[in-house]
Amino acid sequence: MGKLLGIFLLIGITLSARELTLEKTIELALKNEKSLKIYEVSIENAKLDVSVAFKSALPNVVYTGDYRKSEYERSTNNQNNKIGFIHTLTIYQPLFQGGAIIGGIIGAKAFQDNALLNYLSDRRDVRQNAISTYSAIIALKKNLIVYESTKRELEENYKQQMAQLEMSLITKADLLKTEYSISDLESTILETKNQIGVQKLNLKIQTGIPDKEEITLKEFEVPENLTENIDFERDLLHAMSRSLSARIAQNNVKIADAQAIVARANMLPQVTGYAKLGGVEKRKFDESSKWMGGVQVTWNVFNFGKDLDNYTIARNNEKIQKIDESITKDSIEINVTDAYSQLVTLQKQRTSTFKGLEAARENLIIDTARYQEGLITTVDYLISVSQLDQASVTYNIVVLNYYVAFEKYRSLLI
Repeated sequence: MGKLLGIFLLIGITLSARELTLEKTIELALKNEKSLKIYEVSIENAKLDVSVAFKSALPNVVYTGDYRKSEYERSTNNQNNKIGFIHTLTIYQPLFQGGAIIGGIIGAKAFQDNALLNYLSDRRDVRQNAISTYSAIIALKKNLIVYESTKRELEENYKQQMAQLEMSLITKADLLKTEYSISDLESTILETKNQIGVQKLNLKIQTGIPDKEEITLKEFEVPENLTENIDFERDLLHAMSRSLSARIAQNNVKIADAQAIVARANMLPQVTGYAKLGGVEKRKFDESSKWMGGVQVTWNVFNFGKDLDNYTIARNNEKIQKIDESITKDSIEINVTDAYSQLVTLQKQRTSTFKGLEAARENLIIDTARYQEGLITTVDYLISVSQLDQASVTYNIVVLNYYVAFEKYRSLLI
């Protein structure tokens, strides 16, 4: 009864395991990645920075209230008193700020663009990591199937060898070689299972799935010719001018230029229009107030060249960002070219490893028949088994790496 209960519990756990597809995994990863939430807040702050920059050009209303009391009487409105009030309501309107407002707006909008581009870059990386981890697990599972299938075949062969040994048809050494191969496979199987466990844990962290929840991954087909519709030259030009990395570098130049505009503005006169109500000391709150208005000019004429130094630093930073933009373009060209080369190479390897797998499979069929007829040794037979295993594992890895390389190439164009 206890055994039956255990079997039912095991079946229940298996049935309750969450099945994931590649698309669902990507969706969960994008939904639960914590860094994306940080970027979302950064985007909101960047929008507010743009709003602040625009509002710098609008009028500013300032109220000032001052209550004064002194030991000695003062003459206020032709009367002597010890208490007085000053109330001032002033409206300031920037008329000329030397380009500081325009520079602030340009810089804030460039920061906002970069906040969005960084968010999209992180989404791209999260998607790519999810694909890589998912594909690694699928490859490991396929390899595990190969190892376990070979182990069962060797165990069947081992039983036959035991009978052959009793009839003195083979030696003890032949049996020991098979035992070693089985033991080696058991070690490989254990290592593969451990790797699957680690990668599944990694995938759970990426997707926000609880550690204790069991997951199963659905396999997916990898198309034969993923490079068929790729125009490398067109993609390269697009990546160098419109990819996320290129646009971030371009915006960094805009930000540096805007900072230079603001630094230059600090060396120019600042003109502000104002209208003021009040500002005269009174004894009572209900006394009438007077208004006045005008234009105020301020100019920091001399500060030992500090503003000029700041402007020079800002211009140097702009030069740095332009150089960095050039470096970024060079890196994009190298990365896209390398990714495309890897994709083409893996596509050819997929074809060659598949042929190698077919050859290894045919060779094992032949060697199995020859071994059963006593025409080849146990070592030769085990070599054929190992070659088929290696060919199968290599093919599985190449196919999944081929797909990951394709997605990596596509991500560089975004």
